[in-house]
Amino acid sequence: MGSNFKGALILIADDNEINRLIFSKMIEVSFPEITTIEASNGQIAFTTCLDKKPALILMDLHMPVLNGYEATKKIRRTEGFREVPIIAITGSFSDEEVKRGYDVGITDFLIKPVAPDQLDLTLKKYLQVNEETSKKRILKENDQHIAYSVLLESLGNDTETTQEILKQANAFFELALTDLSTCLTNKDLESLKLLVHQMRGVAANARFIILADTLKRYEEISAIEEYVETDFLNEIRAEIEAIKKQIILYIR
Repeated sequence: MGSNFKGALILIADDNEINRLIFSKMIEVSFPEITTIEASNGQIAFTTCLDKKPALILMDLHMPVLNGYEATKKIRRTEGFREVPIIAITGSFSDEEVKRGYDVGITDFLIKPVAPDQLDLTLKKYLQVNEETSKKRILKENDQHIAYSVLLESLGNDTETTQEILKQANAFFELALTDLSTCLTNKDLESLKLLVHQMRGVAANARFIILADTLKRYEEISAIEEYVETDFLNEIRAEIEAIKKQIILYIR
């Protein structure tokens, strides 16, 4: 689908107006080509689906008139809506709630409070939004390797805290490079995959967008030989060096 999602509709079903506004704004920031529509309860969500045919639905599970479970059940019973991704938004994540959700046709779950990165990854996964397109939407001005303006905004425009996070992230990845080399030398696949996963988490939270995307790709590798054959270490090292050079521009 990729770039064909220009103008796609996402339905936000939540009885709280503030929550709807926050989700709508988060989507607008990362994917301005996507349009959002809203529903304040499950019944309105159902009728809106029939009328507007959204590409994806963010569904609060606890709403008046018709809750998210019942709304999802009605949507799934309607011809043409059996494959539409329905992402449940919930404040809890009990086994019972998950089972009930899957039983009625929920596709996946997001736990409140939903971080922008979590929402972005979920939309990319289920809408298959083109990675390069979304990357360009996030990176602003000179933010090529670090989405600095996005990180700064997420931290309440606190420059001091933002710069401290960049310093700590830089130190973390310097040590991680050494650990990666050791894992490859020892052919320790389990430790290597754990480290790659940890690095991707830090990169995503620090808004090192290109590095996070690269690590995600390598995280799916299942054999130690594949890491060696793909020149994995040199690719990661080169991106970390590029990040380091850009950090210097932001830290005075």
